[in-house]
This record gives sequence, structure tokens and C-alpha cells, in this order.
Amino acid sequence: MSNYRLGQNDPPYTIDEGSGPWCSMGHFSDDFFHYKHYLERAVDGNLFLKYKYPYAQYHLLHYLNNTGDDLHIDLSDLMGRSSSLRNEYENELKQAIMFCQLLPPGEHFFVSKEVSHGDFISSNTDLFYAIGGYQYWGKGYVFITELYHSSDKMRDTRCRYELKFKFFDRYNWNITKADAGVRLGGVIPVTDRFMGQFHQECLAREYNIQGVIEKEVIWDD
Repeated sequence: MSNYRLGQNDPPYTIDEGSGPWCSMGHFSDDFFHYKHYLERAVDGNLFLKYKYPYAQYHLLHYLNNTGDDLHIDLSDLMGRSSSLRNEYENELKQAIMFCQLLPPGEHFFVSKEVSHGDFISSNTDLFYAIGGYQYWGKGYVFITELYHSSDKMRDTRCRYELKFKFFDRYNWNITKADAGVRLGGVIPVTDRFMGQFHQECLAREYNIQGVIEKEVIWDD
């Protein structure tokens, strides 16, 4: 059964609370001001991270840059690094085609009934550190026409559809969970509670990660 419906509005997706409102403490401490300075130098100047974990390094530096601006990612590149994301994308294409094949001739907009969830835990360590889990869905447009072949007096249909595969994650630190801590690339020690405090003390800012890839398909039934 297809996971699509007629419509144009994106399905609701979740924005994790993370470390809460930015600058919730109202000020920064001298200790964390210096911690941030040393952390930025350690991450930015680490050649091992640059070549082994480029996404994790870039996303962490964007967090410490403290703008809160959305980060738009190249989904084609991510799919080349993660077989699980590639499989999810291809499944969305198949689901959309299945749905469109049931529609009558005409113009139709369609969208996923709900978001799906994925993660990079087993497919790519760099992307797991950079993003972890994510949400995705599809939306698109299809134009279906009837074709009449005078030579054999047969009719068939031609479908042209455009699908947008949409990707979303919130880069944040879950300060409420148990703080086991990890070492980024086996080098830089990080914990959610420690890293989230930069956001709370106005020194870094959590942000949205978004990506879209478009696909056009034409086929005859």
C-alpha cells in the first residue's frame, strides 16, 4: 500500500527540543567562553577530522559559529556515502509511482501521508556524528494523459511526474539524556550536556539541516 495521498502540504515533522531556547541562561561564563575558543581551534585545525569526518567537523563548527542559520546539504553526496539513505530514496520513488498509477488522467499534486525516519548508525560513521537520525518524505506533481494509437486503435496512458525527496534534521544536543559521552573521531571528547551548555550560554546555536533532491520520471502504461 502506498504511503502517499493527494495534496500539497508537507506532513508534520518533529523539531527536537534539544538544549531548549537559545541563550536561556542569559549570559556566558568565563570558563565556557574559553572552552569554546579551545574547542574551535581543536576541531578546525584537526587534519584527521577534516579527512576522516568532514561532515561531523563542518556541522560542529557551524554550531559553534553561533548563527542558527539553516544548513542545506547535498543529498546526492550523502546518498553516495550512505546505502541506507539511497535505499530510502529509491523506495520513495517506487511508492510515488505506485500511487500515481492509480490516478485518473489529469493533473495531480501528491505528498507523503507521514514522515519516515532513518539514521546513519550502521551506514556511515561520519554522517552519524554529523546528523545521527533524520526524517524524510516525498511530495510531487503528476500529469497523466490518455494516448490513442490510430494504427491499432488502442489506448494507453502517459505519466510524467516530478518528485521532491525532502530531508530534515535538527542539529542539537539532548541535555536530558544520560551523559555517556563520545570522542569525535576518537579524538575530541563531547557530551550532550557539555555541548548543549554552549547553546544555553549564548555561545553556540542549534540549527536545522535540510536537503531536497528532485527527480522526473516519464512512463507509459
